[in-house]
Amino acid sequence: MIKLRSFGKKIAAALLAAAIILAPVMTGAGSMKAEAAGRLDTSKKGLLLESTLAGNTNYLKELGVKQVTYNLPIGTLCANGDYPYTYKGKKYYFNRGIIGQYDALVPMLNKNGISVTLILLNNWAGDATLIHPLSRDYTGANYYAFNTSEQAGMDKLEAVAQFLAGRYSGQYGTVDNWIVGNEVNARLEWNYMTAGAGLTVAAQEYAKALRLFYSVMTSHNPNARVYACIDHEWASSDNAAAHYSGKQFLTAMQAYITQTGNFNYGVAVHPYNAPLYKAQSWDGGSLAPRNQNARFVTMANISVLTDFIQQKAFLQTDGQVRSVLCSELGYTSYPFGGYVSDYNIQYAAYVFGYLQAQNNQYIDGFFARECDSPQEVAIDGMASGLLTTTDYKTFTKKPAYTAYANIDNPNQRQAVINNASAIVGTDITSLIESR
Repeated sequence: MIKLRSFGKKIAAALLAAAIILAPVMTGAGSMKAEAAGRLDTSKKGLLLESTLAGNTNYLKELGVKQVTYNLPIGTLCANGDYPYTYKGKKYYFNRGIIGQYDALVPMLNKNGISVTLILLNNWAGDATLIHPLSRDYTGANYYAFNTSEQAGMDKLEAVAQFLAGRYSGQYGTVDNWIVGNEVNARLEWNYMTAGAGLTVAAQEYAKALRLFYSVMTSHNPNARVYACIDHEWASSDNAAAHYSGKQFLTAMQAYITQTGNFNYGVAVHPYNAPLYKAQSWDGGSLAPRNQNARFVTMANISVLTDFIQQKAFLQTDGQVRSVLCSELGYTSYPFGGYVSDYNIQYAAYVFGYLQAQNNQYIDGFFARECDSPQEVAIDGMASGLLTTTDYKTFTKKPAYTAYANIDNPNQRQAVINNASAIVGTDITSLIESR
């Protein structure tokens, strides 16, 4: 089985290097209009924003998306700091150029009626203060466990959280959602902590970071949501030495949260297909059946996750079911590794996935890939975007782009469903599982 690689988040520093420098840091109040103080996610339709298209709203308008996700590597934010910030009597320094990108991006999206979700990634960019001491024995990971065991680490994490929450709760646009880390159950690649620490320690230390960010973000914006993030490995892992299963991790994390005081975090999941190169999202097969023993959670059996968190032990403090975001997924339009796909299959895959999200009341966002990565296509055979490009200069719309744009258009929706049904060979709506 191929391990899910979270293609949209491979190297955060590269993402930022490719992103346009949108504006310098503003020194005035720069206050947004009152409407930005409320949530803008009026639709579940979302997009994983391609960094090279961050300043282009034309595709967003055509697609009719109301939500986007974007990475924010906090190691990079803190590296080469030249922007002073004082918190609890201590001065911290953040990177002025990085701040400027978000100062322009967030309000620009808000003004176009688009809700912003920022993904807080703990990359190692020179300063080990943010890196958990049980994570410093290895430098080859993409991201690392947050340092919640040393006072200096907690202080700096809290300062980062206070700075971001204060800045993006109206002053420079509003961030509605914050995702803490990336696929944190994938210990080796995405939330590194030495294997010797074990599941319980890894889950507890992450829970501390999640609580910290939740407390700070919601203190500035009571409407904000803060999410834990898991991958699509559910009841078991394809590499137990490197990954905990999502079910294991959530269980251990919630047990600790219950002991230390429940709070209303949400769950962000990456329900890519299994196997990854199998684009037929409507077919869970033996790897993603609709039961709690499923090895993987995909859009074919996303109810496995939403059913699981309806258990009493996982409910919010108000007794409600936690919010779920399908915050990263994609279906390749390219045949690879013996798996069949093409533009038509990708078209139907995105239609099915979005219909599943629409018909599950616990899912608050479904985020499609905006654009292929030429590197991913060349190396991994994954062409999961709605747009394709070879140079990040010229972009071509795939049929899936049209499907995604029209799937919730009352005048076009049925035609899109009919087209997808013809591709699948049956009425695609008959395959949808409502929750």
